[in-house]
This record gives sequence, structure tokens and C-alpha cells, in this order.
Amino acid sequence: MQDPKTSPGAFLSEALEAYDKKKLHEIELQKLKDENGRLAKELERLRVLVDKEKTSVLDARREDILSGYDRQLRNLDASIKELGDKRKKAREAGVKTRIKTETAELYREKAEKQKELKQSTSESRLPGYSRSRLYYALFMPRGFKEWGIAALCFILVFILLPALLILLIPGSSIIKVVLIYAAIILIFGGAYVATLHRTRLRSPEGVKRGRELVSEINERDRSIKNVKRNIRKDRDDGSYDLGSYDAEINKLSEEKTEIDRKKAEALRNFEETTSKVLSDEVDEKYRSRLEKLSIEVSDKSGRTATLEKELAAEDMGLSQYVQYIGNENMDHDKLQRMLNLVKSGEAASIGEALEKLRSK
Repeated sequence: MQDPKTSPGAFLSEALEAYDKKKLHEIELQKLKDENGRLAKELERLRVLVDKEKTSVLDARREDILSGYDRQLRNLDASIKELGDKRKKAREAGVKTRIKTETAELYREKAEKQKELKQSTSESRLPGYSRSRLYYALFMPRGFKEWGIAALCFILVFILLPALLILLIPGSSIIKVVLIYAAIILIFGGAYVATLHRTRLRSPEGVKRGRELVSEINERDRSIKNVKRNIRKDRDDGSYDLGSYDAEINKLSEEKTEIDRKKAEALRNFEETTSKVLSDEVDEKYRSRLEKLSIEVSDKSGRTATLEKELAAEDMGLSQYVQYIGNENMDHDKLQRMLNLVKSGEAASIGEALEKLRSK
């Protein structure tokens, strides 16, 4: 470095040269960083593209492998369902046949009791309605069901019907309510008493016999209902001759199990072997481009690091000029003007050049 006191012009020339050199290196460094950033982004995009292509290729090949097995499995599922539906229908038909067989005697007995009830009613000269279950539920109830029917009829006639009539008939006097209840009692009570006279009082033995027959008919109905319920609840299908369906369903289920096994094995082979081959093919397709970009990024990264070290050294070198000139004056234009002042003789020292620079 020139002596700033004895050779201010040479000192300023060195400072200007060092400053300009540093600025050129800064520009070059920024260009390197920009280019390296662009190449790094391009390299990353290419790597992402490679990964996406691998995923796409592997997914497509995997789907190609699995689709064939899945199609076979769907066909087997459809066949198993179809056989299951046929088996269900065959079982339902078997259940109906079994119910018909096992209830035939009960239906025959019920029909005989109904015939006997009709004959008994005719012989006792009782009206036809005295053969109905409703009649015996109202006039000679037995059991919870018939007492329930009688209670329901009472509620309908003496509670709900009056309430409905009170709502429908205009007016709100107590007389209306009394008249409605009186009319209902007269009508339905009279009908009940009249029916009682025509049946139980006219032929008590006939009604009593009818009561027994109706109870026996009800007993047959309960027995029929129990037989039907027990047959439907019975899970033993041995009596319905469904073996052929079961054998075919088992055969198809075994085929499905075997296809599932082959599917799993094919998928395992694909993941362990084929997928690696396909991945390597994609890597090979982009290998040269990736290597070229990687080398360029590495090269520019090295040059960037070297230039950054050079700039650090130049910064240290500039510090020896800054202490005489000042950091605020480390500028190309200012240094050139100071050098011109010294060369023209307008300033004999660095200090005078600085003073004149500030004054201007």
C-alpha cells in the first residue's frame, strides 16, 4: 500500500482500484447466487417430477396387477350372493312346507271345531254373530287378550266416542254432555242387553258350549302360531335339503380364499422386486439430467464459496483505506473526484482532497 502522506495520488489510485475490484466481485457473486438458485430450483423440480413419475408408474402397474384379481373376486362375490339368495328362497320354501306339514293336523282340528261351533249355534237357535270371537270377548271373556278387547271396546264406546261427539256437536253446555252420554248408554247399553237376551238368556247351554269351542279354536290358533314361530327360529337347516347350495358356496369361498392368497403374493412380489426395477428405470431416464444439474449446482456453489472468501479478504484490505478516507467516502465517484483533485494539484494531501470534496 502506498503512503497516503507522501504519495496521496498513488494511495487513492490503489483505493479506487481495490474498491472497483470488490464491486465487480460483488456483482459476479450476486450473478452466481442467482444462477445457482435457479439451477437449485430446477434440480428440485426435476427431483419432484421423478418422484411423481415413479408414483404414477408404480400405482398404474399395481392397479394393473390388482384389477384382474379384484375382477375375479367381484365375480365370485356375485356368484356367492346369487347362490345365497337361491339358498334363502329354498329355505323359505322348505320352512313353508314344514309349517304346512306340521300345522296340518292343527288346522284340521280347528276346521272341525269351527264346523262344530256352527252346528252347535244352529241347533241352539243362536244368531250367527254369537259364533264370533268378539261376541265371547264382550259377553264371556277369558284370558288377557279377550279382557283387553272388552276394555278397548269400553274405552272406544264410552270415552272416545263421547269425546268426539262433544267436539263435533256445537255448543258447550252440560246438558249437551249429559244428553250425549245418555244417548250412548241407551243405544249401546240397549244393544248389549238385547244381545244378552237373544243369546245367553235364551240358550245358556248353547252359549256355554260355544264358549268352550271358541276357547279350543283359540288354543289351536296359539298352537299354530307357536309351531310357526319355533320353525322360523330353528337354525338347523338339516331338514331343508340345502346341502348342494352349501357345498357350492363353500367351493366358491375356497376359490375366493385362494385368489386372495395369490393377490397378496403378487402384491408382495411387486413391492419387493418389480417396483424396484420400475423405479430404477425412471431413475435411469432422468439420470443424466440430474447429474448434469447436480454438477452445475455443486460447481457454482464452490465458486460462490471461493468468491465469498475473496470478498471477505478484499473487505479486510479496504479497511486500510477506510481509516484514512472514511467509510462514507468509499464510493467510486467520490474516490475518482478526490484522485482528480490530487492529480490536478488542487489538493496536496488526502485531507485537503476530503475538505474540497465536502465543500463542493
